[in-house]
Amino acid sequence: AISQYLKLNSAEGKNRVLGHWACYKVETSTADEAETARQVSSRLGLNADISYSDVAGQAAEVGKKRLAVQLLEHEVRADKQVPLLLKLGQGAQALNKAIDSGDTDLIYHVILSLQEQHSTADFHMIIRGVELGARLYTKYCRQHNPVALQTWLQQEDDWLSLARQSIIESYSSGRIETRLSALVTAQDYYKRARSDFNLSAVEETNRLLNHQSKLEEKLGRMYMNKSLHQTISQLLEEGEVKLADKLRSEFKVSDRKYLWLKVRAFGRSKQWGELTNLSKNKKSLIGFGPFIDVCVEAGAKEEAFKYLPLLQPEERLKYMMKLDMMAEASELAFQLRNLEALTAIEVRSVNNFSVLEKVAGYKQKLQSSR
Repeated sequence: AISQYLKLNSAEGKNRVLGHWACYKVETSTADEAETARQVSSRLGLNADISYSDVAGQAAEVGKKRLAVQLLEHEVRADKQVPLLLKLGQGAQALNKAIDSGDTDLIYHVILSLQEQHSTADFHMIIRGVELGARLYTKYCRQHNPVALQTWLQQEDDWLSLARQSIIESYSSGRIETRLSALVTAQDYYKRARSDFNLSAVEETNRLLNHQSKLEEKLGRMYMNKSLHQTISQLLEEGEVKLADKLRSEFKVSDRKYLWLKVRAFGRSKQWGELTNLSKNKKSLIGFGPFIDVCVEAGAKEEAFKYLPLLQPEERLKYMMKLDMMAEASELAFQLRNLEALTAIEVRSVNNFSVLEKVAGYKQKLQSSR
């Protein structure tokens, strides 16, 4: 009433008076702390201009810790509420309030403060109880503290994440010994996690890395960090067919896949003799079209021609057109009674009058025989 009479603004008048009263109340009250907290909050209400953290701080100073914690429940500013909760030893509550605020910097401040204040075991116990806090701590360690991350994941029996860390360690190292050792560790973690698929994949990666290391030592060329198929393809392109065969056998590459790798590798490296030898198997698992494709891609159409007789008529027609053999293609299209193909040949031969004349004749014969 006096502040109103003096026409003081709220900050200098009523709110200041209520703040002083609240601090005096918590200092001198002999009532139960829960009752004192109720009386103070009832008088102060939800006024954002009155700092509950200041009142709670006063309660803490006079040894009324439980009262301070209860008063902080009414503080609306997380940046004032959270530090005092930490000071009062309310780590889990401070972390939850920081998370509720959505302030990432404040959350990490709490996490790192708790880490400093507590033993590793106690800190892990606190952080484990707050799911989002645990995820953010894991993320922080992954970026800034791999040693702490290792300890944390082991405490949590998170074998899959530990395996992932070992794989990252393997690929980030330039030393073959370190890489292989890290992959062996990853295998152990996947065994503990009973993750058979991932275990098999890492075992295969480990074996491949061993082979690549030996190949580099033997041939003096780069093979590391390449996939199995890339490694086999490189060996084939370099003419190391026996070594490629050995790798294919070791990793159980299917006959069909291995034939694809050979055709593409021999085409890229222009090993036409090797490609011809492959075609001598009259029952190719991938057909003979790919043989022509790799020749065309390498700019060797003359090599492609030899595979045309190995194709079925419809496929041969398609590849004749691809090889710009329009006269021969039109004759085959007529034999197959394929009007659609004749029209396509006609469109593609606008400047070749002899072909156009031949196509027109074939189309007329087919249409008149209907």
